[in-house]
Amino acid sequence: MRWTGKPARVGASGDAAINYTEALAWLYSLQRFGIKLGLENIQRLIAELHVDLSNARVIHVAGTNGKGSVCAMIDSICRAQEYRTGLFTSPHLVTFRERIRINGKMISESEVAAGLTTVQKLVADWEPHPTFFEIATALALKHFAVVTAEPTVGDTRLSQQGEALPSPSPPPSSRGERIKMRGESKSDSNVDVVILETGLGGRLDATNAIQSDVAVITPIALDHEQWLGDSLEKIAREKAGIIKPRTMVVSAPQLTEAKKVIRARAAECEAPLQFVDQPYEKSPIALRAGSIKNSTPQSQSQPFVPPRSTSVMPRLLAASPPSSGRDAFNVGTNALSSMARTIRPPRKFLPTPGVKFSVTNARP
Repeated sequence: MRWTGKPARVGASGDAAINYTEALAWLYSLQRFGIKLGLENIQRLIAELHVDLSNARVIHVAGTNGKGSVCAMIDSICRAQEYRTGLFTSPHLVTFRERIRINGKMISESEVAAGLTTVQKLVADWEPHPTFFEIATALALKHFAVVTAEPTVGDTRLSQQGEALPSPSPPPSSRGERIKMRGESKSDSNVDVVILETGLGGRLDATNAIQSDVAVITPIALDHEQWLGDSLEKIAREKAGIIKPRTMVVSAPQLTEAKKVIRARAAECEAPLQFVDQPYEKSPIALRAGSIKNSTPQSQSQPFVPPRSTSVMPRLLAASPPSSGRDAFNVGTNALSSMARTIRPPRKFLPTPGVKFSVTNARP
């Protein structure tokens, strides 16, 4: 079934919903489709699910190292300042629900089941069939958005694919207005700020179907060469693909080859670009490890120096695209110090009797 460009009706009355376990079993079965880079399926899902993020600002994070930590700290800072956040990261450690959070709270089992039931019926006869990550991304966006009868499209900016995407409208200027807006909404799942971590690359990653307000690029290195290219320049070109026309870009320090690519892409898009080469030292900021079995209280609470990629955070959240006409994020010292309370669980390899294992705070 080919997409006509018109949203389809989802499901029929009397269709039975699947439970959480069945929903996840169906979702994981889609891994047989492997990795498919491209935006056609996710754009179609967004249209047919009537996803509207026009009341939110979107911060899109790509890079090789530190993406998950940067996303977690953006979320922490925004919530400390009482912005309502939607956070989408991958992969998860223990439960799929970790990938999708509103204000730090994981999506519920019933919401996963209901959302995947809807999507399963919708895509049953699609060709090509959406992949695991495309559907996970769509589920997150639908969870964050106000779902309307018809998609709402405001002023538009062109993506690098040449298609117009919704451009988020300015968020309410005060907490009171935000609370009022949410109170008038038909859904309590709308958010002020959406933070999206790319899954693979950036240019053709499913998260890139949404118009962002800020693009964040963490340090780029060689990774996923079979998909992104066999050189740092090629990989940087894919990751810099999240940069949209006239949309602010904040980058961590980069190797020369990657820096040239990012500069060229930003210039092509007329996007304001700032490289953050100096650490932020105006307030105490550190990370601490999450609770790990068999670790000591001292090791759990001992702060360590944050990676250089996290230095983008204060400048990112104090910034606003000059051409956007929006007020900057209202971020104070207390919000920035919330980074010290950010807990980013490290990737864990669960022990097996007789087999050595390691715990690392490497790329999440």
